[in-house]
Amino acid sequence: MVNQMRHSNLPLMNLYERVLSILSCQFVDEVLIDAPYVVTSSLVASLNITEVLHGTVSEHAHKKDRRLTSRYKYPIEAGIFNMLDSPSNFKVEKILQRIQKDRGTFELKFERKMKAENAYYEGKRVGSN
Repeated sequence: MVNQMRHSNLPLMNLYERVLSILSCQFVDEVLIDAPYVVTSSLVASLNITEVLHGTVSEHAHKKDRRLTSRYKYPIEAGIFNMLDSPSNFKVEKILQRIQKDRGTFELKFERKMKAENAYYEGKRVGSN
């Protein structure tokens, strides 16, 4: 779903990495894998959700944004939706820029390691004859 919406070969981490990252946060009690995109009254009731938070640093961080208000319509109406001030303006785009900038360096490092590994195994093969 993320890749369909953002069109950038996202997310960067696989599902398990994302879940472990979120669970490592001291303020997180549980992670709902494959959660529905729209937070409905039945979801809130079934999971006993008391607060729905959304960070201020996001592509859709304003309550006036159509996608935000449609996705969080019920929590907003129920008074359990709150915007959480993000401590920085760090976004996925910055991570992607770093990856693209350092890609050449990583590729050279990988090539050197592959050559060293191949030389090691070639030496093992030649030495065993």
